Amino acid sequence: MIGPLIALVLPAVSGSLACRLLWPAAPRSYPAAVLHASLGTGFGLGAASCVYFAALLVGGSPGASYPWVEGAGFVLVSAGLGVALRRRGGANLDPPAAGAADGFQLIWVVAAVALACFLIGYPIYYSMVPHGINDSVMFWNLRARFLFRGEDRWRDGFGDMYIAPDYPLLLPSVVARCWTYQGHESTLAPALVALTFGLACVATLVAGLALLRGPTQGFLAGLVLLGTSYYFETTAMQVCDVPVAFFYLASAVALCCADRCGASRTLPVLAGAMAGFAAWTKNDGQLFFVALLAVRAGQAVATGTVRRFAHEFGGLLAGAAPALLALLVFKYGVAPTSDFVTGQGEAVTLGRLQDPERYLLIVQTFVGDLLGIGPGLIPVLALYAILVGSAPPARRQNVKQFFVLTILMLIGYAAVYLITPHDLRWRLETSFDRLRMQLWPLALFAFFLWVAAPAEAVTRADPVPRPEPPVGPRPSATDPAGGSPSMMPRYRGGRE
Repeated sequence: MIGPLIALVLPAVSGSLACRLLWPAAPRSYPAAVLHASLGTGFGLGAASCVYFAALLVGGSPGASYPWVEGAGFVLVSAGLGVALRRRGGANLDPPAAGAADGFQLIWVVAAVALACFLIGYPIYYSMVPHGINDSVMFWNLRARFLFRGEDRWRDGFGDMYIAPDYPLLLPSVVARCWTYQGHESTLAPALVALTFGLACVATLVAGLALLRGPTQGFLAGLVLLGTSYYFETTAMQVCDVPVAFFYLASAVALCCADRCGASRTLPVLAGAMAGFAAWTKNDGQLFFVALLAVRAGQAVATGTVRRFAHEFGGLLAGAAPALLALLVFKYGVAPTSDFVTGQGEAVTLGRLQDPERYLLIVQTFVGDLLGIGPGLIPVLALYAILVGSAPPARRQNVKQFFVLTILMLIGYAAVYLITPHDLRWRLETSFDRLRMQLWPLALFAFFLWVAAPAEAVTRADPVPRPEPPVGPRPSATDPAGGSPSMMPRYRGGRE
């Protein structure tokens, strides 16, 4: 167990320091510190997967010396980042309007209980299904075994005889890297990797909203995510949907903070890195990367900030460059052509596009599965939004872009389903429940950015400011004439 833990901790520390350096301010609050740690964990693991893939290309499966060489590299990188942080100055983000003391401490306690249930239930699920579900056995962990065992023939795991041989390698390379540190294969390593991404996603959601909208909003969102039973199941299944959901969310949080900071040149780099790692995690992430660029470009045109977006676009591409380079090398140098592409043809694809039954089936599945998240969470959140209303415009942090991004992703998923060469009903039944979980943390982030905090709703309901009590000595228990306390006029904040 020590080997996988070291393999996860080393890049997490380096990634956290890198996130602090890319951030326009040092962490001076718990939300900022937690956010840097959670973002840094994914950033570090994504970078480590690219390094591992490069080692595979150069010399085949890394041997026993790899952990020592790579570990020393991470230590040196962390030391250099630490020195750079000590020399760097910066201004803090403005504190959120709804601060920590907004009178809803019970939410924090309930969220902590939900997290404890998550952590207690995870090893129980692992003991029952240590290898994960079929997808983790056939795709992700099988690829990791080829990377770990294959030596100079590791490419044999990506032949046409295997299912989906073109799936990217972030998760398999992270798992194989943990086995390299451990010295042998185990079911514990992929389970720890899945748990790491699951917790990092929750922490990013809570800390990001706490930093932007106040702790109560963050804990409410975290409580909803932890209360989504299928999120727990998807995490424990050891599939790629939770890691890619983390990278979706991390990109959105980084860009939202960039919007709040103004002309930040470093946060778009971090957001681009997260979006690039999403593309390096799963094919769906490549759709997300394109949709993210389209949404940001559209927002720039709508708000007249095209020049600023030009600088941001460069930062996004610079951050995504390592992951995109690894993806291009894998797609064109290792993996065969996707069966999704080979299964297309002008006549057959046109026939699928003209089939109304396919549209109807897709809409029915999307509506049913989206409303069934939780289940019952969507109606509860809708009722909550009606009761508390939306946040003041100045506090919504350009939230429309993230709703648009979520909708674009759903449209993209629908388009892929529409032209899939596989049986459509089978494909929908076996995949969309996990695809919706990719977007669920992002949707919760957008929702709790948009909706008012409970304290804001209370303030809106009682807008008349209460008069301050007069400054001076408190009234005595009895009057100077020796009257009874019950005969004294009650203190009413300075009003008779």
